[in-house]
Amino acid sequence: SYRGIRVLRVFILFRAFKMLRYTRSLSSFLEILKYKKTELLTLLSLTTFFVFIAGIMLYVFEGNKNPNIHTIFDAFYWALVTISTVGYGDISPATDEGRAVSMMIIITGIGLISFITSVIVSAFGEHMQVLKEERLVQDMGKRGKITVICGFGTMGRLAAKGLAAEGHTFVVIDKNPDIVQEAQALGYHTLCADATQSEIFIKLHIENRISHMLALNSDERLNALMTINVKSLNPQVHVTVRCKDPEMIENLQHARVDHIVTPEEIGGRIGAIYAENPVASDLAFSIIGRKLRTQAEAFTVASGTPLENRRIAEINPDAFKLILLGVVRPGGDREERFIFNPPDDFIVTANDRLICIGYDFALEKLRKEVSHVAAA
Repeated sequence: SYRGIRVLRVFILFRAFKMLRYTRSLSSFLEILKYKKTELLTLLSLTTFFVFIAGIMLYVFEGNKNPNIHTIFDAFYWALVTISTVGYGDISPATDEGRAVSMMIIITGIGLISFITSVIVSAFGEHMQVLKEERLVQDMGKRGKITVICGFGTMGRLAAKGLAAEGHTFVVIDKNPDIVQEAQALGYHTLCADATQSEIFIKLHIENRISHMLALNSDERLNALMTINVKSLNPQVHVTVRCKDPEMIENLQHARVDHIVTPEEIGGRIGAIYAENPVASDLAFSIIGRKLRTQAEAFTVASGTPLENRRIAEINPDAFKLILLGVVRPGGDREERFIFNPPDDFIVTANDRLICIGYDFALEKLRKEVSHVAAA
């Protein structure tokens, strides 16, 4: 009558599935031990040698005098139990010579276990950072689009602070361990790697996960190498580069870099604008610094959505309580064009970006509307 309940045995399989979660951790543990393979094999060989010698000695001294030792296997069993400091007590030496061998093998066992423990601990200490980075890469692979910051100087810190404030997912990449630890102390995701090499970007799934890359190192040649590396792997990644050398800027433009930032030039322009019109500058800085809880955001018009081929009057940004600053229109092989304050009869086409400014709730409202339309 209880045969139908037997089907519930299938739930035992779920315990097996649960154990599969630890397979990756076990493989990582074994991978770390490979780095200390020589030391561990040496200690294993020493342990085998001492067990062999101690077993033979005990068999010679106790073979005819100890009722618990009948064969050489019994002696080897005792030696292994003793050197591992388990000490079951089922076999005890009956002679002074056997007790002397026991004392020597106990001391030897303690020493070997100490060495094995120190080797394993040092292996984990040396490669713990590698484990953390592998887990971070796996975690990033499960998320949506991410931004990569290469270089954690003054500009890198400001970029990271701004992205963190906006809730964006990003990772800081630098090959200097001290800089990486500094970024970690601030709570940022970090990877200690060389961004001029392709491996780290391939691990981060650059083909569909990385949306932006910020090359903000003070070394402009390093920024150029990172840019070429990223663009060669995925030309669709939006790349912003820090550079001030005119010749280098020209080369980067040929490499189809999306934005080139020159800190000195930006500082000079801001200073001139502020000197000419301080009130308007204060307002702009308040918006940029989010002191007014407002921000600007670009909404891309997807192809095939109702927003495509519609006039500005039909989209009606005022209904979302937003101010439309302008429209960025792709120029094909040419540079993008920015149409400031487009008229009501301006027709929005596919891939245009609407630059709007407003409060967070208003931007979120339009963002949901756009995503809903795109999903439909």
